[in-house]
Amino acid sequence: MGNQAERGVLFHDRIAAAYDAQLTSRAEDVLARRAFQDLVARYVPAGSTLLDFGCGTGLDAFHYASLGYRVLAYDNSPGMIAQLRRNRDHPLIESFSDFPAEVHYHAVTANFAVLNHLRDPASWFESISRAEWLFVSVLNPLHWTLLITPRRWRSIFSSDLRPHSSHPCITYLHHVPSIVKAARGFRLIGRANAGAMVRYRARYEQPLCWRGKRSLKSLAWRTPLRPFLGHFVFLVFRRET
Repeated sequence: MGNQAERGVLFHDRIAAAYDAQLTSRAEDVLARRAFQDLVARYVPAGSTLLDFGCGTGLDAFHYASLGYRVLAYDNSPGMIAQLRRNRDHPLIESFSDFPAEVHYHAVTANFAVLNHLRDPASWFESISRAEWLFVSVLNPLHWTLLITPRRWRSIFSSDLRPHSSHPCITYLHHVPSIVKAARGFRLIGRANAGAMVRYRARYEQPLCWRGKRSLKSLAWRTPLRPFLGHFVFLVFRRET
C-alpha cells in the first residue's frame, strides 16, 4: 500500500468510532444522503446486488439492505468495516476490507466524495466496468466557497491536477467533464447538485427536486447559478451496450 493510501486508511481507522456522529450532525448532509439513496432506488430494482464502494460504517449499506438489496459493502479501512459489523449486522450485507474483484454486482454506489480520494478515477471505473449502473457523489468543484479563493482559480486553469487538501488525507477536486471522460464504457444519464437542497435532472425524465425553505438561496436554485450551489454533485452512469 502506498504512503498516500496508507495515510488515508490510518485516518479513517482513527475516526471510525465517531464517524456516524460526524456525518449525521449537519442537516444538509443528512438530506444529501437521503437524496442519494432515493436516486439509487429509483433506477435499481430491489433484490439486485449493489457494491457500496467506500461504505464507511454502513450508513448507506444498511439502508439498501433494509429495502431488499443484497449489498457488498467495501471499505479499505478495517476500522470502518469493524464498526459496520458491530453496529449494522444484516443478513443481506456482506462486508469486505479487500476489494471483491471476482464478485458479480448489478450496480455500484460511491457516496460522500469517495472518488475525491483518488487522483486518477479512470482506473477505478475500469475496475467496476461490469456493473450496469453507477452512482457517484463528488465534491462540487464549482461551489462558491471554493471559487472565492485565488488558489482555486489558479488550479482551474492549470493542466496539473493538484491536491485540494492534504490534511488529514489527500483529496482532489474533479470536474464533471473529467469524470465523464474517465468513465470509459459508461454514459452519463443524469446529475444533481446536492447540499441544503438537491436538484436532479435526468436526460429523459422530469426533474426531481428536494426543496428547502423558501429563501434567496432556494430561488437561486432555479437559475443558471445552480452549478455553483450544493457541496456535492451526484452523477448517474449506465453501462453502454
